[in-house]
Amino acid sequence: MARRGLSLAEAAGDDELLKNAQQSLAMCLTDLGRTEEALAFLEERGFPEGELLETVHGRRTIALYNEGVKALQANDYKTARERFEMLTRDPRVESERKKAAAKSLQSVFGLHAQAEVSSGRLEAGQELYQRALSVASSRNDEAGQANIHLRLAVLRSGVGDPAGASVHAEKGAKLAEKVKDPKLAGEAWMVLGDLRFDSDVILAREAYAKALASWGNDLALLARRANVTYNLAALEAHEGEIAAAQERFSVARDLALRAGDAGLVARVDEILLRLESE
Repeated sequence: MARRGLSLAEAAGDDELLKNAQQSLAMCLTDLGRTEEALAFLEERGFPEGELLETVHGRRTIALYNEGVKALQANDYKTARERFEMLTRDPRVESERKKAAAKSLQSVFGLHAQAEVSSGRLEAGQELYQRALSVASSRNDEAGQANIHLRLAVLRSGVGDPAGASVHAEKGAKLAEKVKDPKLAGEAWMVLGDLRFDSDVILAREAYAKALASWGNDLALLARRANVTYNLAALEAHEGEIAAAQERFSVARDLALRAGDAGLVARVDEILLRLESE
């Protein structure tokens, strides 16, 4: 009906009637979800900027965003990425919606990266994490950057790149401290300590100590605290600091006992017996 009305208006040569018919067709297309077609039609006809164009643009923006969310929920990362990238690149999209699209795009890259890593496609996962990191940086999302750096540290470690992994772990730890996320900071320092365990005792000890300082007395992290304390004690023993190592092994044993880690308790008991007999 809208197209027939447009044809009649064009035949009548009435400018006001033609304008109303154009508006009617554009809104009809928009209501049907065909916002791209509506915009193309208005631009083709040289329709001036105004409330109608703003309305169509607004509905197109909402439609694209909703399509992106729906695609992400269905793990259709390609479609989700396309929709959110369209929004971030379109100068006509309002600032707040563009920010929301960028945040969602960061999630798309991160979740897609996790899926790739879980499937054993580590290099693809790394590339996607780097894209997520780039978006997080553009958004000044330091908490997001810290989390991604930690994931990249674990990933680079898994592919035999301890140097690259160490860089990401340290960056993640420092950013996590900056945004006051002690749990994440401790995780990153722990990973750095694990990476340096066999190659640099001094830096490994520093990293483990920072991990424990970050976590404090957090009861939810008893198991992690027990393992890091155990590793730190092992390094002290390796350096000949027997008294300090015995004391720290005892702390590790207590934490492991409270965490219900019988295996670690048994290992510590064995080590303490050996140290006492030496």
